[in-house]
Amino acid sequence: RRSLPAAPHRSRRRRDRGGRGGGVVASSSSSASSSSFSSSNEKQRPPPRVLNQISLEFSRTPLRDLVSSPQFVRDLDWIDGCWPESLTAAGDYPRVQYYCLTSTEGCYTDFHVDFGGTSVWYHILSGRKIFLLIPPTPTNMKLYEKWLCRRDQNDVFFPDQTAPKNDDDDDEETGTTIERVEGCVRVSLEPDQTFIIPAGWIHAVYTPLDSIVLGGNFLHGLDAPRQLDVHCLETRTRVPAKVSVPQFCAYDVLRRRVVTASVAIRQRRGGGEEGCRR
Repeated sequence: RRSLPAAPHRSRRRRDRGGRGGGVVASSSSSASSSSFSSSNEKQRPPPRVLNQISLEFSRTPLRDLVSSPQFVRDLDWIDGCWPESLTAAGDYPRVQYYCLTSTEGCYTDFHVDFGGTSVWYHILSGRKIFLLIPPTPTNMKLYEKWLCRRDQNDVFFPDQTAPKNDDDDDEETGTTIERVEGCVRVSLEPDQTFIIPAGWIHAVYTPLDSIVLGGNFLHGLDAPRQLDVHCLETRTRVPAKVSVPQFCAYDVLRRRVVTASVAIRQRRGGGEEGCRR
């Protein structure tokens, strides 16, 4: 059983912003040979598609017997700590803990927040990944929601998104102050490195080399308010259920009941509330 090191996705194919290459061979040109015409035609073919497979959850497959998430993730994860064992044994639980991601060179996953504001553990088996990460400040989250609702979202690089500081003013030209995305950082990951994405962080991922990654999502008590904020954002922007945390509401209700019951039991024993909260 391979245990990964302790603590230290909405997907799009790579955008092709370039036009078709190659010069045009005029039909009236007597010097245009069949080989030059063929060469020109080859250059005009669209680039091949790339495979970015990021949704293979393997918690109920033989691969799960070979992989464990970092210990601190298992200690914090509400699935492990709050979800009824009887439901887990029956396979009725949110399957978001273990993913295998395979991406070919050139893949790009556009800016997003992982579903439900979940935190992410991310381990590089092979290849390389480059992250652009943006903290979930009030300004950044406001701009992110505006960007999500744009009809031309696919044509706008999120860090270029702006908005008037005054919410009542929809005209950027008349706004006294323009808000901009702040705090974007770049992180490169190499094989055998493990990375943690905190709850609610906005991020994009580029794959410069064919890569295999193991990772997973988890909800926990350290960032519950932000997780709920992201859930509300998903509701406002009508994120499809198929790309949301399964059973998110039941998840949070169970977590609250477990914490409340634990506190009550400890208080009866005279121990107070300390030690009951994760």
